[in-house]
Amino acid sequence: MQDSIVVVPAGHGRFAVRMHGDVDGTEADALLDVLVPLAAAGGDIDLDLGDVTFLGSCGLRAVAAAVGAGEPSGARVRVVAASRIAQRVLELTGMAPLLAAPSPPEDPSQAMAEARRMRWARN
Repeated sequence: MQDSIVVVPAGHGRFAVRMHGDVDGTEADALLDVLVPLAAAGGDIDLDLGDVTFLGSCGLRAVAAAVGAGEPSGARVRVVAASRIAQRVLELTGMAPLLAAPSPPEDPSQAMAEARRMRWARN
């Protein structure tokens, strides 16, 4: 599977961000470039790491930077799905509190449309 980042606006300032593959080095820099501006602008981020095959220190730095960038505006970064590897790394590094349930969708039809977009982007 090719490493990639998919960003889907989820409405009302929320964004769903899904990462596939390894998250370290160049991929982590790309994730940092996506997450930090969203969080700094006040956007809540639901981060899906369910398809992550490796989560290195650079990937953790990207997530931590997004958390820090969102603090002034009150933006939240939540890990809504994590592969066993990603979950273990988050636990070992003390970042497990980021693991949380996603925010409920504002509109059920919007949730269905988002699920279709995420499924399409995944294929």
